[in-house]
Amino acid sequence: MGDDSPGYTQPCTHRKAAKILSFHFNNKPDNIAADGVEKMQEFTQKIALLKKQLAWGKLRSAALDTMINIPEKQADISFRKKSGTQQSG
Repeated sequence: MGDDSPGYTQPCTHRKAAKILSFHFNNKPDNIAADGVEKMQEFTQKIALLKKQLAWGKLRSAALDTMINIPEKQADISFRKKSGTQQSG
């Protein structure tokens, strides 16, 4: 294998890496670039969806905590499992 192929075993310098990357990026057809834009849009949409799901999850968690905290304060009883306790039975 030559020095320019990505499978060589010599240590890679910044100059060699730039040369390899330049070769690969400059020799791609236009349809791959368009495909990359589509993939980027898909990833952007997926990230937006995941952020929305995370926000709802945090809101749900806060609501459930509040639903437990209020009766605990009113009845002065702890409903939460204590850390390190073992199941009986």
